[in-house]
Amino acid sequence: MQLARANDGNAFEAEIFAELLSTHGSAAVEISAGPPRAMKAATVHATESGAALILGGWLPDDMTSRRTGRPDVLVQSGTGYLPVDVKHHALTNSRDERVPAWRLEELTSGAPALGAEDTAWRRGRLLEDALQLAHYWRLLESSGLVPQGVSAVGGIVDRTRRLWWISLDTPRWSVWWSDSPVSVLKRYDHEFAFRLDIVAQTLARNDDPALEPKVDPVRIAECPRCPWRDVCLSVLTAEDHVSLLPRSTWFTFVEHRRRGVLTRHAVADLDWATAWVIHGNRGDGRRVDVADLLQRASGFEPNDAAAAVTGDDKTAQGRLDALGIATVGELVRLDVRTASYSNARVGWLPGLIDEATAASRGGPHRARDVTVVSVPRADIEIDL
Repeated sequence: MQLARANDGNAFEAEIFAELLSTHGSAAVEISAGPPRAMKAATVHATESGAALILGGWLPDDMTSRRTGRPDVLVQSGTGYLPVDVKHHALTNSRDERVPAWRLEELTSGAPALGAEDTAWRRGRLLEDALQLAHYWRLLESSGLVPQGVSAVGGIVDRTRRLWWISLDTPRWSVWWSDSPVSVLKRYDHEFAFRLDIVAQTLARNDDPALEPKVDPVRIAECPRCPWRDVCLSVLTAEDHVSLLPRSTWFTFVEHRRRGVLTRHAVADLDWATAWVIHGNRGDGRRVDVADLLQRASGFEPNDAAAAVTGDDKTAQGRLDALGIATVGELVRLDVRTASYSNARVGWLPGLIDEATAASRGGPHRARDVTVVSVPRADIEIDL
């Protein structure tokens, strides 16, 4: 499937290149595929010649910061070039026809004037594409090819054949290491510097294995495609790492780590009842801040009704009633550590606890509330 997607992407890129060459004529230069050194030299020659569009170029390597890159399209803008990439996916909601979208023939109309963005971006796609454009922008900077007096910007031609200009220096991304939103350039710089530190520490450990690694492995969605997955998996399995739970991401791991919950066993030890008060049934969508309830309960007597704590919060009271929690004394028996997940983004916590319990125990595990497992019989059965 990945090969098919790559082939589809290459075919789409070829279509766009052919259209650009047809539309812009001699103003567009396509760099012929060949040895890297020759492609880089041809790209430099095209920029020095002032080509309006450079297709399939290969920018000079940034030896200082150790970057290399091949933007699909370089668009001349004033004294420099803007990076544009061709993607065989939709960057926005398919029903969104609002600005700022340009036609392909408008590629050479100069640096875009970006106004307030009200586009219904697909956030995951936007981040992935914008980070790649940020990489190209830094490469253009190292080559002295960014336009003077132009804010950092790059373009994406998506599968709708529209051109989307994306601001790279607008703070729009919430990250765990900053109290305020950051631009994609700042996010890219942070992530890239972090990876350089990992490389440096790994090289140092080659000479001195006693040194601690810069990072510990965490299982995320990209792991199945990584050539080092088996190396990391052996470490994660030995540690019973919390990221081995289904649907784990880096951000869910950070949420668990903040609470000192680092293994599947530790998740299994969380209190299911408290988790259910927080989330309710799967798909409910409404949360109860149990940590706040426990704090407020400290001002009441044990025999006081739990309703005195929940007040007008019918969702909270309904879930306490469903668990038979009628008094403040029963309410305060909810688990404080599990209550700290009241606002954590880890998915449906009651289900996660059950999955962790099944993983911890090993072997078949009967789902919660299932008392009898009925297996129909057949005239012919094959035992495996």
